[in-house]
This record gives sequence, structure tokens and C-alpha cells, in this order.
Amino acid sequence: MSSSSNNSNPLLQVNIFSRFFHCWLSSLITKSHKQGILHLDDLYDLPDYLKSTSLTNKLEENWLNEIKRCPQNPNLIRATLHTMEWKLILFGLLLIPLSLIKINNKYP
Repeated sequence: MSSSSNNSNPLLQVNIFSRFFHCWLSSLITKSHKQGILHLDDLYDLPDYLKSTSLTNKLEENWLNEIKRCPQNPNLIRATLHTMEWKLILFGLLLIPLSLIKINNKYP
């Protein structure tokens, strides 16, 4: 998908509420429901910071820094967490209460 397409990603302009509850996806979900299928042209463009080239370069840089920091025992997990800027941990922490609620509702 080219960067010149007009499917700009709404994620870049939404507020924190829309990001958290994924409200920015509602038009895509509606389109999928009406058409029954989505095509590549229906999808939003990927933000530059999420493109594989950008993430790979950042991971490589963080890995080399990790090797310099701890040459005897470099840690790929730490380099990956630095690459993702700890977003994975934050999302994981948000999922814990949701999982507990599901378990609680499943076993009254």
C-alpha cells in the first residue's frame, strides 16, 4: 500500500479515549459488516513508526546498545522492550483486570 493513498490512519489524530476503546476502528468494522469482506485498499495506511523497516532499525540499534552495555550477557528482551518503548507492558497491565473480570464472571 503506498504512502500516497488517501487511507490515512485515524489513529494518528484520535484522543486517548478513542485509542483505549478502539473507537477509531468503527468505520472499518461497519464497512466489513456491510461488505462481508475487507480488501487491502480498505485498510488504513500504517504509521511510519510501526513499519517493519523502522522497527527493525530501532531494534538493531537497541541490540547494539545492549551488547555495549552488557557484553557478557546481552538481553534481547530488554532491547525489544526499549524498541517498543514499554508499550507492551502497559497494554499487558491493562489486560490483567480484564482477564480477572472474565474469570470472575465465568465462575460466580
